[in-house]
Formats: sequence, structure tokens, C-alpha cells
Amino acid sequence: MRNQLRRLADEAEAPHVTIQVLPKSVGASPALEGPFTIFTLPDPMPDIGYTDGPGRGVYFEDRNDVRRFTLRFGVLSSQALSQAASVKLITDAANSYA
Repeated sequence: MRNQLRRLADEAEAPHVTIQVLPKSVGASPALEGPFTIFTLPDPMPDIGYTDGPGRGVYFEDRNDVRRFTLRFGVLSSQALSQAASVKLITDAANSYA
């Protein structure tokens, strides 16, 4: 576990990587609805999304669906710790494993 946590903290140093921890203290959040991905494609292609559900994954292209998931991502990002605070939490957790 220690090595996995340290690897996460190391990866956070890459310019294209953002790691944020969503603390339990936030309580119920849009994260409870399950994982999702938003693919931003080059113009003129519209963004599309993907979500996993029990037994299947679903791609969605409808603008309203993509907007809903984009807003969900914004809420999650605002509820999560900053990257610096997240990396500190991860590093502290890694150091707790002897």
C-alpha cells in the first residue's frame, strides 16, 4: 500500500495529472452515482461521455447528458481537497505504513 500511495503522489507532479481526494466529511456527493468519463474531442466533434453501471457501460452523446456530467465533475472538483492538500494527505498516509 505504501508504494502505491507514493506512486500516486509522484504522479501528481506531472503537468498533465491532477489528483484530488474527496474526503468523507463531504458526505453524500455526486460521486455516489458512479464513475464516469468525459471525452473532449477536437472541433468540430462534440464532447461525449461514458459511464459504468452494473453489468454494462454506456456512451452518451446528448448535449444535456454531457452537460449534466460536466456539472457533476465541477461539483466533485469543488468539494475535493486541493491537489496540494490531497498529495499531502496521500504522502502522510504512505508514511503511516512502516
